[in-house]
Amino acid sequence: MTATVDPVTDIDLDAYVDDQIDVTRRIEVEAFLSARPEAAARVMSDLRTRDELRVALAGSKGMARPATADAARRLERGLARGRIFGVLQ
Repeated sequence: MTATVDPVTDIDLDAYVDDQIDVTRRIEVEAFLSARPEAAARVMSDLRTRDELRVALAGSKGMARPATADAARRLERGLARGRIFGVLQ
């Protein structure tokens, strides 16, 4: 197996959590996480939050109340924004 050419960034981790990453990069991110327990714990926490939001938004018959859906979107944007600003500092 070859070494990762591009370093794994918080953007990659967010894409991993959001399932918006190609298979090759997913493998690289998982290798990165397997060597870094702190980062893996943070990603696992993000995955749990994502899944809890999805369950909350599913509500009855898969439709969330508009206020709940809006709050969940604001929370997700805020979490992503915090990570992006953390990388830039």
